[in-house]
Amino acid sequence: MAGLRPILARRQSPVLSQHRERISPNSRRVLHRRYPDPVGNEFRLRHKRLRPAGRAALSTNRSARPTGRYAVAVIWHGCQCRQGAEVPDITAHETSDVVARRWRSALTETGFVPMTVAEFDTLLAHLLATLVNAVHSEPFAPLPAAAVGAELVRLNLTDPRALTVTARALTEAAGSGPRLPEVVAELARGYTEALLRVSTRRTEMLQAAMAEAREAAEKRFRIVFDNAAFGIAIGDTRGRLVDANPTLVAMLGKPLAAIQGSLISGLVYHEDRAGAVARIDELLATGAGTVRMQTRYRRADLRLGWAEWVATLAPATGGHGAYLLAIGEDITLRRAQQDELQHEARHDPLTGLPNRRQLVDVLTGLIAASDPTDRIGVGFIDLDGFKTVNDTFGHSVGDRLLAAAADRLSTHSGDAMLARLGGDEFVILFSPPTDAAQISRVVEALLAALVDPVRIDEHLLTISACIGAVVSTAVGTTPEELLEAADSGLYRAKAAGRNRWVLHSVDTTAGAGHAGGPA
Repeated sequence: MAGLRPILARRQSPVLSQHRERISPNSRRVLHRRYPDPVGNEFRLRHKRLRPAGRAALSTNRSARPTGRYAVAVIWHGCQCRQGAEVPDITAHETSDVVARRWRSALTETGFVPMTVAEFDTLLAHLLATLVNAVHSEPFAPLPAAAVGAELVRLNLTDPRALTVTARALTEAAGSGPRLPEVVAELARGYTEALLRVSTRRTEMLQAAMAEAREAAEKRFRIVFDNAAFGIAIGDTRGRLVDANPTLVAMLGKPLAAIQGSLISGLVYHEDRAGAVARIDELLATGAGTVRMQTRYRRADLRLGWAEWVATLAPATGGHGAYLLAIGEDITLRRAQQDELQHEARHDPLTGLPNRRQLVDVLTGLIAASDPTDRIGVGFIDLDGFKTVNDTFGHSVGDRLLAAAADRLSTHSGDAMLARLGGDEFVILFSPPTDAAQISRVVEALLAALVDPVRIDEHLLTISACIGAVVSTAVGTTPEELLEAADSGLYRAKAAGRNRWVLHSVDTTAGAGHAGGPA
């Protein structure tokens, strides 16, 4: 019944208009004509006057007074509407082409169909004819409407409005009647089932794509895991080791089976373990974030090495639970280089003693940590006649003499800190608590240590020193003030001659001199 479209013609049909004009409003004649439909079927138009009260039914009573409007009953070749069935009123409906175009306009607002307008109109006209045929089929068979609903989904018209505008188009084309709800219900069923199939298929495709992506990601991770230049440890949320890559196994010098199931914190040297455990516990408690730490560990050669760790808690995904990921890099060499650079920055390269920078840092820390009653002492040491040695024997001999003097002074400094400021100047620092008596004992020991001559190659050199010392309350002073006071005492000692020392107290501002050299 694909050729139903011509029966809905109203004034646009010249054939119907021609015969309508030939029928008088008061006539009881029934005019029969046969016309071929576009697909070759024959049908005949049967014009008959309807009763006013029964507009939808054919009039069969020839004696009834001819009143009301004309209607057209369609009798298909080989298929005739049942007697008393509802017959579409050609004056109440527009042509299928008009309805299809309006339907197309409404559908384009719900989605995009990759067709030309002409192609889309042709398809919708066919679908509309299918729906109308389902309404008027004999016997009644609404199942084709389900195929129309599925076709809408195939066209990607999955917006719920598409179903609404389709039902409205069917109502405009076929009119209302007892069969229409069943056809619309079948249309909705086909649409819903097709939409469910599409959704299921898309879900399966998405799940397959996600599974493929996970598999690809796991393969990439495994490649990185197995070939990384740094150690990787994977642990559970209890902090126990689940897996380790070959680099970490080589760092530790232990087979994987020997460390699996053990605590990750067990990889850390026992003196650093408490801090590492606290950081990991903090990470597990918060469930997010990243922690960084540097710890010692026992290397494969059984020596202590340094490792830098970056640990994070990976969230649960794809059916896998959360896990602890720790990445470790052996930084033993780097740490040694850093320590060496730091040592060089804070020590004198000739004597190995702390330099001025480290001395000031230590002084600052001691002053800040002192109690109000604590006393601190500083002694300024200057070698006597060192310039003469340099000028006479050269700087190479002078440097060796400085190193020998520094070694003797350091040996007899006791718990005090000895630093070299530069040239032939040294400083000795007495940490709190100290007093004038302790400083005096150490200063005298230092001068005595320099009495014996120093042999450098074929030269036998004799040296001595002058020392200016200060003892002061630690609170309320600064490193600069202490060094300046000690330097002032040094000038007083040198003014008195060689091998002399002066102790200066900021409390009494009185100096005490002692001739530590020969009389």
